[in-house]
Amino acid sequence: MGHTSHMSLPRRAWLGYLILGLSLVGCVNANRAQVSSVKRVYLENTRLSTNSTIEMITPGAIESAAIELTRHGYVVVSSKNLSEGVLRISWQTNEFASKNPGDCPMSLSMTLFNQKGKRIFSGNSGPALPVSFWTVSRASAEVASILASMPSAVAATP
Repeated sequence: MGHTSHMSLPRRAWLGYLILGLSLVGCVNANRAQVSSVKRVYLENTRLSTNSTIEMITPGAIESAAIELTRHGYVVVSSKNLSEGVLRISWQTNEFASKNPGDCPMSLSMTLFNQKGKRIFSGNSGPALPVSFWTVSRASAEVASILASMPSAVAATP
């Protein structure tokens, strides 16, 4: 008679929570040395969608990005010409992944480029969630979470 191994219910539950937690964490990639060379940042909004929810929450996300960058020692400037880096804020949508076109999955992405156009930081909100999940406050929270992973300009300055 063979021995079959069964994972206990509590152990399976913890494993499920672990997998769920890991799937909800956004991805971040930063080159600390290159990010430290950037102090003045221009915020760029890429408008690739006509989705009304994106249009409604993007200004709040941009404002939150300016607040968070300032909090971390960066100076937000009004022109690319005055900047040492450009933080591009964009939304990824998949309008074909939902049976309801008005509630397509989407996620927030933020990428910092240096003056030469090289990507030196990128982060996103994690797995795409239905449009109905996104609000101004949720987008602001995601912005804060993404930018919390970016090295502080104050700490990076010698």
